[in-house]
Order: sequence, then structure tokens, then C-alpha cells
Amino acid sequence: MTRSLLKQEAKKQLSKNLGTLILTGLLLGIIKNLPDSFRSFGMTAAISNLKPPTDLNALADWFMRITLHPTYQTFSSISIWIGLAVLLFAPVLTLGVHYVYLKATTEEKPHFSEMFSKMSQFGTAFLTSLLSAIFIILWTLLLIIPGIIAAYSYSMRYYVLADHPDYSAMDAIRESKGIMKGHKFELFVLQISFIWWILLCVVTLGLASLYVIPYMEMAKANFYNKIKEAA
Repeated sequence: MTRSLLKQEAKKQLSKNLGTLILTGLLLGIIKNLPDSFRSFGMTAAISNLKPPTDLNALADWFMRITLHPTYQTFSSISIWIGLAVLLFAPVLTLGVHYVYLKATTEEKPHFSEMFSKMSQFGTAFLTSLLSAIFIILWTLLLIIPGIIAAYSYSMRYYVLADHPDYSAMDAIRESKGIMKGHKFELFVLQISFIWWILLCVVTLGLASLYVIPYMEMAKANFYNKIKEAA
């Protein structure tokens, strides 16, 4: 299947499941950004209780008072705990979202609630995320290019896990690495082909991303099915 056919198929599948795919992606994005949101809210609340300086020389002291303000300190503490929860649960929810996308490539219609259907793979999803991050960091420490290659090699790990619930974390990473052999540049070109859509997201201040991100991910799910069959 060519790149243009992958994208055509993605558009068809997206039109049938747009609401579900937008909701799952939106919820996952909100969850991942909760720690920063709490910290930002705490800072905004602290700023509203502190008179801004009229003297530029007092600016550093004003910022210091913001960070030491009880409201900011409280919300920062909450954001740390929320951050830990997100760190633990984001991988299994990400796996659930990938499962929803894979189901959308079939004749079956996925349901929004299915993003929570992979909780039994909680430990495997977390380990897969942790190990792949460690491997990518280690490769990046050598040079940037090996790190990028590693990221592309492991890019199908969640789709593999969604396809094979019995796989371990290392099984998923190895399988992703295996099926991506000879296809890393293909995926790169596929992603680059969305450049105008990405620019549209920028122009619309992110509003277009509600459609563009599911469209890109749907094309990636079809790409996974293509290389899986070819392996």
C-alpha cells in the first residue's frame, strides 16, 4: 500500500470514527497535561494575590515571592503527586488509545470506553514505556542520529502490545524493532507528508489538531498493519 493509499484509507476510517478518536486523544492529552495545568493554575492564583513590581530591579524578587507563595506551593505539591499518577497510568491509557485506532482499521467500530480496556496490561505497558525511553536515551547519549533511529525502531511498540496482549515489554520492543527494519525512512516520509496539516494546526492555534492528530495516527495504524503483513 502506497503512502497516498494509506492516507486515503485513514480518511475513510476517520470519517466513520471521528468522534471516538477525537475524544480518546483529547482525554489522553488532558490527563498527560494535568500536572502542568495545576502548576500553572497555582502560579496564576499567586500572581493575582501579589502586586506586580513597578521597578524592573524588583522583578527577580517578585518572581521569588510567587514561587514561595502558599497557593503556588500547594498546587505545585499537588501537581507532583498527579505527575506520579500520570507517569504510572499514561502508558496503559496510551496502549488503550492505540488499541482503539487498530480496531478502527477493521470493520469493527471502536467505542470510547475501550481506551480503558487494557488495564490488565498495566505493568507491561509501563515497563515497555520505561525500557524504550531508557534505550532511546542511551542511544542519544552516543549521538543524536542513533537516538532518532532507535525512536523509530520502537515506534510500533504500543501497536504490537495491542495486537499481542500476551507479549512482555521486551517482546513488544523486539517485535517493533524487527518489523521496522527497512521501514524507518518510510515512516519518516509518511510523517513529513503531513507538514501542511501541521502548519494548519499552527495557524489555527492548535484547533485543527483535533482532526489532524487522529488523521496522522490513523495513517500510522494502517502503516503498522502494512509492515506487519510484510514481515
